[in-house]
This record gives sequence, structure tokens and C-alpha cells, in this order.
Amino acid sequence: PPAGRASSAGDAAPAGPRLRPRTGALESGVGVTNPGGVVDLITNLDSGHNDPAEVDACARAFSADRAGGYGYLAWRFAAAYRRIYPQLPARTPHHDLAVIVYVVAAEKQLVDQLTSAHGAFLQQPALAQRALDSEFSELLDADDFGSAAADELRRVRAREQFLRHALVFTIANPACGQRLWDVLDRIRPPAVDRLIETNPQLKSAIERLNELITAAETLLTADTAALDQFLSQSLTELVDVQAGRYDFLTQFEGIESSTAATSRRKINGLAFALLPSGEKLRAYLDGIRSSGRYRGYAIDEDRLKVLEALESHFGTDRCQWHEGTESSGGVNNQYMVLTAKSDNGSGEHAVAISPLTGRHATYVVRAGCADADWDIIFAKTKAEARALGARREPFASAEHVTDPYRAMRDRVVHLLECSREEFFEGR
Repeated sequence: PPAGRASSAGDAAPAGPRLRPRTGALESGVGVTNPGGVVDLITNLDSGHNDPAEVDACARAFSADRAGGYGYLAWRFAAAYRRIYPQLPARTPHHDLAVIVYVVAAEKQLVDQLTSAHGAFLQQPALAQRALDSEFSELLDADDFGSAAADELRRVRAREQFLRHALVFTIANPACGQRLWDVLDRIRPPAVDRLIETNPQLKSAIERLNELITAAETLLTADTAALDQFLSQSLTELVDVQAGRYDFLTQFEGIESSTAATSRRKINGLAFALLPSGEKLRAYLDGIRSSGRYRGYAIDEDRLKVLEALESHFGTDRCQWHEGTESSGGVNNQYMVLTAKSDNGSGEHAVAISPLTGRHATYVVRAGCADADWDIIFAKTKAEARALGARREPFASAEHVTDPYRAMRDRVVHLLECSREEFFEGR
């Protein structure tokens, strides 16, 4: 392709299966540094868990065994750790547990999402093959026009999402491995110096996709025995994740890395409820309609679809859904909150939207641009929340824009992706 223009995933069809060399072992150095320390931490924090052997088995799933073998959870743990703590001076079991909880939540959400879209692919390998082919075809068919940074960012994120899905499909059906290997070159992002326009978000997204492609190549070129063992163990782990074996770990969401070893969930859990994977917009709307607590108010579910659009933009693996509770002072049970990991993994953005027509504005907290974490800010009164850095964004009226929901989605994306200077200036 000409300089300055990203190559499309479908520029050219491969002539045939690509040679897949076998390098031998899996990538080394994967997993928790000290799984025993994580087990001790969990035991100390959750004294009510009455099966120490199960705690130990679950924690060790995120680490390589003595022979260097491991499964998908340890593989994902290593990648997430590098992203969340790129320059950690002193690693503790608190950091390890925080990443474990993140991986459990992200992978359960991903498996549930793919099952909803494609059927029980973990139990039916043929569904996994069809799903991989279908999603790759959709990637090829997607709009590939435009050379602006925003256009390229959308393309890069779509390819990263496809690759994340394709790796899970390959675990469900190892025959997908060659198919995935054949298309890796076709989803590579362009070199940054060939782009007409770029920005920090696009550079970060390109770096993440390249890292994931490299990791997938290393995995797929392991020798047959090592790869087969990885895929077999990984399938067992994903089935267990979907069945809820690791759900007890979610109580440690947001655990601080302090010596106090206090769970943020226990401190702030009264203000916001983390919604389980799959229990998001529809269940929430059904609940408020049947509860009668909003009788007399008009419900506009298109407002909450803005959160779905934001989740699609930032990627489901980066996002979680929360519902405000009655004890929250400002952003209360009249709101849903979508959080998204920041690009560098150091914090979470949060967007709160109410479905009540004409009642509430949208509130946005950008990681690194506020005086506290989003859950602390949203538990305050609205005036206090704004003073701490929350941005109030009212929905535009139909008189001013053709599609107020699209306008809100675009405004929030801009607030979370523009430079810090633009954010503070309010442009």
C-alpha cells in the first residue's frame, strides 16, 4: 500500500497455508512470581473460604508449573501484568492478586460474550471453527475507509479484538491453530511512520496489537507436545471460568497494594455493585421496570445504549459494568456506570448515565485527571463530584443535533482520548 495508508486486513488473500516453524518450548517466565504468597493473602482476607486446597489450585492456575508448563490463565496473567504494572519497583502478592482478579473478570466476560454470539463453542469444536471464520470475514467486510487517526484506531482495535477471540476459539478447537497462523500477517497494524495522522492512543493501540501478535506467534510455533498440553489445560480452565470456579476471587476486585491488605470492594461496595458478566443493560432495564421505583418517570433505554457503544469502542476486555446503589450520594441507583481501563492500565475511566428521560446528565471521570478514583467521586454529591474532577455532560436536545445519543458517545470518547490539556480546557 502507499505510504501513509494502513494496509487492510483483506488486501490480499494468502496463496496457501503459511509455513509454521516449530521452535520448541512455550514462552518462559510466565505466571505469578510467588503463588504461595497469593494463597496466603487470599486465606488471610477470606477466612470464610473453607477449602484451602481449592484456593491453592485456583491461584496456581495463574503460574507455570515446575516443568515450565502452563495454560491460558497464566499466559493472560503475564500479558495483563506487563500492561498494568509496566514499571513496578517492588512486586507484592497484592499486585499479583489484583491482576488475577482482573483476568478472571475479563475472561469470564469474554467467554460469556462469545457463547452468546456463537453458541456453546467450548463444548462443540465445530462451532469454534465457524466462529473464527465468521469473525474474520466480518473483519474483512468492515469499513476500511479513512486515513485519520480515529479511523486507524478503530481498525487496530477491531483487529486486536478479533485476535483475542481467535485465540479462545483455537483453545476450543486446536484445528483453528493453522487458520489463525495463516491470517496473523493480514492483521498486522501499519508502522507508525507510515501513517498520515497519529496520536498517543493510536500509538498505544498499535503497540498492544503488535505485542499480542508476537505472543500469539510464539505460542503457535511451540512444538506439538507443548502446544497440545497448553491447549488442553487452557480448555479446562476456560470451562471452569465459565462455570464459576474462580468467582470467589472477584471479592478482591480493586485490592490495594498496601500492607493493610484491605479490599476496596469491602470499603466501597455499598456505593456500587459490580454486575456479573452478561447481566448488563437488559437485566438492569427489566429490573427498574418491574420494581416500580421509577414510577412516573419516562425510561429512555437509548441513553444506556450509549454505554454499550462505548464498551464496543474501548473493547469488552477493558470494560466492566456497575450499578449505583441507594447508598451512593450522587450517582445512585438511578445510574449505570461503565468503567474502562486506561490505555496504560494505570487507572480506570468511568462514565455514568441514567435512563430517566430529562432527569440527569452524564458524568465522566477520566483516570489521571481527577482528584480520586471514580467510585469515591461518584459516591459524593454531584456538586462534590464535579469539584473532584467529574465532568457533567448533558444530552443535547433534538433541536441541536440529529442524533443526541451518537453525539454523547462521540463527546465521551473525545473526553477520554484527547490530550490532558484539551480535557482540562474543556474543548
